[in-house]
Amino acid sequence: AARALAAVDAELLADRRVETLSGGEWQRVLLARALAQMDGAATPLFLLDELAASLDPARAEELFALLERRRRAGAALLQAAHDCNLAARHATRLVGLRAGRILFDGPVRTVFTEENLRALYDLPLRVFRHPDGDVPQALPALARGTAPAEDCGPAAARVPAPCPGRGGDAGGAG
Repeated sequence: AARALAAVDAELLADRRVETLSGGEWQRVLLARALAQMDGAATPLFLLDELAASLDPARAEELFALLERRRRAGAALLQAAHDCNLAARHATRLVGLRAGRILFDGPVRTVFTEENLRALYDLPLRVFRHPDGDVPQALPALARGTAPAEDCGPAAARVPAPCPGRGGDAGGAG
C-alpha cells in the first residue's frame, strides 16, 4: 500500500480522514488503492471512471504518465471519459457510446473526426492537430453568424487572457 501511495504522490494523505480530502486527493487515493490491489497480478486490468475528474492538469498528466508506464508493462486500461481531448491524448483506441449504442470504435487518429464527435456530443466540433504533437484535438465550432474573436496574435492561444478591449476575465467569461 505504501508503494502505491508513493506512486501517486499521496503518502502524506495516508493518515488523513476521507472527509478531509479534496476531490483530487480522493482520486489519487482511489488510484493508489487500485494499484495496490493489482500489485502482483498476472495481467492487471484497470477500469477507470473519469480519472481526471477533480484533478488539476499537472496531477492528471502525472497519473496518466503512471498509467501509460503500467500499460507498457502489460496492464490493460479501460477508462470512461467525457473529455474527448484528454481521451485522444492518452488513449490508443476510442469507443464512442451514446444512449448505450456504439457510434465508433477504433484507433484515435482514425475515429477522432468531426463527424463522429458531432454524432457523439450533438455539437459541431472542429478537429485539429495539437501543436505539440500529432494528436487530434477538438473545439466547438463557432455558431453560424458568430464573428470570430479578434486576432490577438500567436500569444493568445498560449496565454489565458482576454483580447484587448473585449473585456472578461482571464478565463474568457465576460
